[in-house]
Amino acid sequence: MHRLMTAMAVCALCLVGVQAQAALRVVTTTPDLAALTRAVGGSHVDVYAIAKGSQDPHYVAAKPSYVRKVNRAQLLIYNGLELEVAWLPLLIQGARNRAITPGSAGLLDASLAVEKLEVPEGGVDRSQGDIHPQGNPHYLLDPRNGALVAGSVVERLRQLDPQHADDYDAALARFTSDLAQRTEEWEQRLSGAGPVSLIAFHRTWSYLAEWAGVHVANYIEEKPGIPAGPRHLVRLVDQMQAEGIRTVVLAHYNPTRSGKSLADRGKADLLVLPASVDAFDDVQEYVDLFERIVSALEAVRSGKP
Repeated sequence: MHRLMTAMAVCALCLVGVQAQAALRVVTTTPDLAALTRAVGGSHVDVYAIAKGSQDPHYVAAKPSYVRKVNRAQLLIYNGLELEVAWLPLLIQGARNRAITPGSAGLLDASLAVEKLEVPEGGVDRSQGDIHPQGNPHYLLDPRNGALVAGSVVERLRQLDPQHADDYDAALARFTSDLAQRTEEWEQRLSGAGPVSLIAFHRTWSYLAEWAGVHVANYIEEKPGIPAGPRHLVRLVDQMQAEGIRTVVLAHYNPTRSGKSLADRGKADLLVLPASVDAFDDVQEYVDLFERIVSALEAVRSGKP
């Protein structure tokens, strides 16, 4: 009897272990990619985002704790277009995880699913600033691209975890249907007011601007990644006055000093927008990101930012 009970207990522990290991271990480089993966993966995935919502994803420290996460990952999803070029190669090299080597099913470049903006023509060198030679990496600030990336994530989840393929397909259908409906609603809200022209800190909003019909007239950075000098700020103030620009936009992780100074000198409003999921407490899902942005743009168009 004692042996039987012992055997049953061992079997129960084994079942618990199998259940605990059932979820696919997924590491993403950004919280946006994590939100999309959770939306289509549900309980079949255990997702960890390296960059936090408060961080500029260009600049993330390659911590040993992140190396350990990448070492255990069965799937690593990254933004691509050199957004993570300063830190992701170090994590992959340090992790020594054969499951996520280039060309393997465990490594997914999410940017392959979308059409790129601002791909430079001709040669690129450091005199042009911090240029992304493969295109602007902030493509998830267009909700239409979110649907495309979610589809590519599901394709890879089906490959790595075929026994749950039907669940992934069903979750994708629900997610894309809801996102399409919300995108149509956001577009209707955005079209209900006049055009918006603004000054931005960095080329963060190019995809959003194309989708939402926003005109980014200029940038606080004199060149990408290069802080503005005094003469550039003077030129921006002159442009704002000449063109009637009344809004300066920062991503939530941008330094506020130069933006506030420009807004004060140009008699404009300073608008801080979330550039990713988890930027603010009320932006925890991918759709939350656009609800917050669209509401802010509506307020700008109505003159009440």
